[in-house]
Amino acid sequence: MAVHVVLSDGRRAADAAALRGCRALVESRGGSWHQAVGLDVTDGLDRFARHENATQLVVGASRGSGMRALLTGREAVDRKVTRLGGALDVHLVLDDTTAKRFPFRLPQLGGVSRQRRLSALVTLIVLLPALTALLALLRSQLALSADLLAYLPAVVVIALIGSLYPALLAALASAVLADFYFTQPLHSFEVAAASDVVALAVYVATALLVSWAVEQAARRQRQAARSSAEAAAMTAMADAVLSGPGDLPRLLELIRETFGLEAVSLLERPAGQPTGESSWFVTASSGDRPPERPEQATAEAVLSPSLVLAGRGQGTAPA
Repeated sequence: MAVHVVLSDGRRAADAAALRGCRALVESRGGSWHQAVGLDVTDGLDRFARHENATQLVVGASRGSGMRALLTGREAVDRKVTRLGGALDVHLVLDDTTAKRFPFRLPQLGGVSRQRRLSALVTLIVLLPALTALLALLRSQLALSADLLAYLPAVVVIALIGSLYPALLAALASAVLADFYFTQPLHSFEVAAASDVVALAVYVATALLVSWAVEQAARRQRQAARSSAEAAAMTAMADAVLSGPGDLPRLLELIRETFGLEAVSLLERPAGQPTGESSWFVTASSGDRPPERPEQATAEAVLSPSLVLAGRGQGTAPA
């Protein structure tokens, strides 16, 4: 039994394509795929094992887990599951290939379009030089700390537009501009006063932390919006099911829209028909050129030996 744990807080959702690949691999080897919900991965595995009266738990272990825990503040799963009590024996399988890989992976720019990133870069190119010119006019009236505080809102605005990486670039670029134009000696990248070095270092660290916080807040907002849309779609599907068989085309249309498919059809085979025969007929359908046989589908869900939900398109396969 292979178990995928969904976190109850809805964060850090796994890639749907990767899950489909894992599920296909498990089922091709004669295994069964299961999904559990937990506060964290270890909690979900523990609950599932107790419910199924499992006695053996096999978990992959990475050599780099100690450093990752130090950097992220989250203990690796393989370390936590070893402390599970009861009659559950935990087996760790060490992946030697992870030691040869670069252990750090840059965060993904999830949910931010290319156009927004370009807009953020344009804002950076326009806003930072304009702000620098304005601060240069007020150089005699403002200290370096005031100049750095003026740069910080610009970094936040760029983070709101283009997410994390444009904001990091803005933070470093503004620090370079502040060093070149507002520290002694002027128009040089040398810094004479130790206090200016500390001020620049603190500013860069603060700007980076603010950029990361803005990115995390935006990501939570995108996840909440996606969860709300999925909940609305599921509610509409449930309403269509409760309305009776007459709303079957509406239900298929909702499924097609929810999973981003071009066409969906409900295929049925007469009772007693041999498995090798392909005499399927379309009970109901939605979209252009719906599949007439399971072989024509790019995504399918087997509801029963004689009933298949078949979809065509590049969307997410209904499970």
